[in-house]
Amino acid sequence: MRALAEAISVHFPEFINEPYFRECFSQRIEERHADESLAVTQIVLKGRPELLPETLRDARMMAEALDGVWAHLDRIVRNARRRARSTVLSDTPKRVLPSPDEPYPRNDSTDLDAAVATRCAKPGRRSL
Repeated sequence: MRALAEAISVHFPEFINEPYFRECFSQRIEERHADESLAVTQIVLKGRPELLPETLRDARMMAEALDGVWAHLDRIVRNARRRARSTVLSDTPKRVLPSPDEPYPRNDSTDLDAAVATRCAKPGRRSL
Protein backbone atom coordinates (compact mmCIF):
# COMPACT_ATOMS: atom_id res chain seq x y z
CA MET A 1 0.00 0.00 0.00
CA ARG A 2 2.79 2.37 0.84
CA ALA A 3 4.48 1.83 -2.55
CA LEU A 4 1.20 2.41 -4.37
CA ALA A 5 0.39 5.56 -2.40
CA GLU A 6 3.88 6.99 -2.88
CA ALA A 7 3.83 6.26 -6.62
CA ILE A 8 0.46 7.96 -7.08
CA SER A 9 1.52 10.88 -4.87
CA VAL A 10 4.16 11.85 -7.43
CA HIS A 11 1.31 13.01 -9.66
CA PHE A 12 -1.28 13.76 -6.97
CA PRO A 13 0.64 15.05 -3.92
CA GLU A 14 -2.34 15.04 -1.57
CA PHE A 15 -3.23 11.42 -2.34
CA ILE A 16 -1.02 10.04 0.43
CA ASN A 17 -2.75 12.37 2.90
CA GLU A 18 -6.17 10.84 2.30
CA PRO A 19 -7.64 9.60 5.61
CA TYR A 20 -7.46 5.94 4.55
CA PHE A 21 -3.72 6.05 3.87
CA ARG A 22 -2.93 8.29 6.86
CA GLU A 23 -4.63 5.77 9.14
CA CYS A 24 -2.96 2.78 7.49
CA PHE A 25 0.51 4.27 7.80
CA SER A 26 0.22 5.90 11.22
CA GLN A 27 -1.15 2.76 12.85
CA ARG A 28 0.93 0.27 10.82
CA ILE A 29 -2.25 -1.48 9.73
CA GLU A 30 -0.62 -3.13 6.72
CA GLU A 31 2.14 -4.64 8.85
CA ARG A 32 -0.29 -5.76 11.56
CA HIS A 33 -2.52 -7.47 9.01
CA ALA A 34 0.46 -9.32 7.57
CA ASP A 35 1.59 -10.45 11.03
CA GLU A 36 -1.93 -11.55 11.97
CA SER A 37 -2.35 -13.46 8.71
CA LEU A 38 0.88 -15.35 9.25
CA ALA A 39 -0.01 -16.13 12.87
CA VAL A 40 -3.47 -17.47 11.95
CA THR A 41 -2.02 -19.51 9.09
CA GLN A 42 0.54 -21.05 11.45
CA ILE A 43 -2.15 -21.94 13.98
CA VAL A 44 -4.35 -23.55 11.33
CA LEU A 45 -1.51 -25.51 9.73
CA LYS A 46 -0.26 -26.79 13.11
CA GLY A 47 -3.72 -28.14 13.82
CA ARG A 48 -4.47 -29.30 10.26
CA PRO A 49 -1.19 -29.98 8.39
CA GLU A 50 -3.13 -31.66 5.57
CA LEU A 51 -4.23 -28.16 4.50
CA LEU A 52 -0.67 -27.17 3.50
CA PRO A 53 -1.02 -27.96 -0.25
CA GLU A 54 -4.31 -26.06 -0.44
CA THR A 55 -2.86 -23.13 1.51
CA LEU A 56 0.19 -22.93 -0.77
CA ARG A 57 -2.03 -23.13 -3.86
CA ASP A 58 -4.18 -20.26 -2.62
CA ALA A 59 -1.12 -18.19 -1.65
CA ARG A 60 0.31 -18.70 -5.14
CA MET A 61 -3.02 -17.63 -6.66
CA MET A 62 -3.04 -14.41 -4.61
CA ALA A 63 0.60 -13.67 -5.51
CA GLU A 64 -0.13 -14.15 -9.21
CA ALA A 65 -3.16 -11.87 -8.97
CA LEU A 66 -1.06 -9.15 -7.31
CA ASP A 67 1.62 -9.56 -9.96
CA GLY A 68 -1.11 -8.99 -12.55
CA VAL A 69 -2.23 -5.81 -10.83
CA TRP A 70 1.34 -4.45 -10.77
CA ALA A 71 1.87 -5.47 -14.41
CA HIS A 72 -1.26 -3.50 -15.37
CA LEU A 73 -0.14 -0.49 -13.33
CA ASP A 74 3.32 -0.62 -14.94
CA ARG A 75 1.71 -0.77 -18.37
CA ILE A 76 -0.49 2.23 -17.57
CA VAL A 77 2.56 4.25 -16.47
CA ARG A 78 4.54 3.30 -19.59
CA ASN A 79 1.58 4.22 -21.78
CA ALA A 80 1.23 7.59 -20.04
CA ARG A 81 4.95 8.29 -20.48
CA ARG A 82 4.76 7.45 -24.18
CA ARG A 83 1.80 9.77 -24.62
CA ALA A 84 3.54 12.55 -22.69
CA ARG A 85 6.61 12.27 -24.92
CA SER A 86 4.57 12.15 -28.10
CA THR A 87 4.32 15.41 -29.97
CA VAL A 88 0.95 14.52 -31.45
CA LEU A 89 -1.73 13.16 -29.17
CA SER A 90 -4.57 11.31 -30.80
CA ASP A 91 -8.17 11.73 -29.66
CA THR A 92 -8.36 8.01 -28.88
CA PRO A 93 -5.90 6.54 -26.42
CA LYS A 94 -3.90 3.62 -27.76
CA ARG A 95 -3.71 0.40 -25.80
CA VAL A 96 -0.20 -0.75 -24.99
CA LEU A 97 0.03 -4.49 -25.41
CA PRO A 98 2.15 -6.49 -22.99
CA SER A 99 5.60 -7.50 -24.10
CA PRO A 100 6.24 -11.25 -24.39
CA ASP A 101 8.18 -11.33 -21.11
CA GLU A 102 5.33 -9.82 -19.06
CA PRO A 103 2.68 -11.95 -17.38
CA TYR A 104 -0.65 -11.55 -19.09
CA PRO A 105 -3.70 -11.16 -16.85
CA ARG A 106 -5.85 -14.25 -16.47
CA ASN A 107 -9.22 -12.55 -16.78
CA ASP A 108 -10.76 -11.43 -20.04
CA SER A 109 -11.12 -7.81 -18.93
CA THR A 110 -9.09 -5.42 -21.03
CA ASP A 111 -10.30 -2.27 -19.34
CA LEU A 112 -8.50 -2.04 -16.00
CA ASP A 113 -10.10 1.28 -15.08
CA ALA A 114 -13.59 -0.17 -15.52
CA ALA A 115 -12.64 -3.31 -13.61
CA VAL A 116 -11.22 -1.32 -10.70
CA ALA A 117 -14.21 1.02 -10.63
CA THR A 118 -16.62 -1.92 -10.69
CA ARG A 119 -14.81 -3.89 -8.01
CA CYS A 120 -14.24 -0.90 -5.76
CA ALA A 121 -17.69 0.61 -6.10
CA LYS A 122 -19.44 0.15 -2.80
CA PRO A 123 -22.61 1.83 -1.59
CA GLY A 124 -21.80 4.96 0.35
CA ARG A 125 -18.13 5.07 -0.69
CA ARG A 126 -17.11 8.52 -1.89
CA SER A 127 -13.78 7.64 -3.46
CA LEU A 128 -11.29 4.82 -3.93
